[in-house]
Amino acid sequence: MWLAMLGVMGRPELSDDPRFAAPDARWENRAALNAILTPIFTHATVKEWMARLEAREVLCAPVNRYADLTSDPQVAATGMLVPDTHPRAGRFTNLGTPVRFGRTPGTIRTPAPQLGEHTDAVLSEAGLADEIARLRAARVVA
Repeated sequence: MWLAMLGVMGRPELSDDPRFAAPDARWENRAALNAILTPIFTHATVKEWMARLEAREVLCAPVNRYADLTSDPQVAATGMLVPDTHPRAGRFTNLGTPVRFGRTPGTIRTPAPQLGEHTDAVLSEAGLADEIARLRAARVVA
């Protein structure tokens, strides 16, 4: 796929560069490779690059920004963004659970804890109940 990608990008000569000839070499020289490829990628949109690369059967995927998530068709189709209400933060959009089973669908049942909200319970369950005051005084835990 490396050769096909270089062809799509109009830089087939990079295949002869020993810094980029093999995957390990590309990784070791990624700063130099990024310096070459980044300006090339700015000449087209993500959608245009995807179409060009897919036409040559180069495996590729966009890297979404958080701002793109609400309009991503796959995110919408999977229902990964769900409205939620936090007792202290109020209403917000939350990530849904990616694990879903027909008879036991995953759900988010409790809000994210505040810092230190479950410290005593977790440390007690771990057998450190007698250490909590000392750890808190030493500012090891909240």
